[in-house]
Amino acid sequence: EEQEDAEDGSQLPELLADPQHPIEAPWDFFRIKLVCVLLETCGHYFDRGASKQKLDRFLTFFIRYVHSKGELPQRFMNMVYDTLERLRPRLTYPELKSDASEAVLKLLDREKDDLDVGGDKADDRDDDDDEAEDESTEEDDSGSDEESSEEESE
Repeated sequence: EEQEDAEDGSQLPELLADPQHPIEAPWDFFRIKLVCVLLETCGHYFDRGASKQKLDRFLTFFIRYVHSKGELPQRFMNMVYDTLERLRPRLTYPELKSDASEAVLKLLDREKDDLDVGGDKADDRDDDDDEAEDESTEEDDSGSDEESSEEESE
């Protein structure tokens, strides 16, 4: 049954299946505390545009990591809850590790769909970029001619 899940893509990639570092002890919560302190210090800078999306992505993986540590002491769980409450008040914390893993999987699937590796869209974007570069090069060339003629007249 596990092989069937792996084939249809409903299981996390092996790299992400257990983010626990092999050397890191299960009772070591330094990384969680470090992330919470950093987010409390500078997390409010990630509240608009692309940086907000990047933080939302990071929080999805962070929540999955917290679940991978197993049962945390209450003071660390409160630290995580407080940090998430300050940054994203409407974010609901998944209570189960499977829910957190599912959220990561959905995020990765969405990103995979957005990338469209090797498709026609990438070729169209390259053509547009080439045209834009040609136009900007022509503008730059015309500007440099004007500057050189001004220098000659002086």
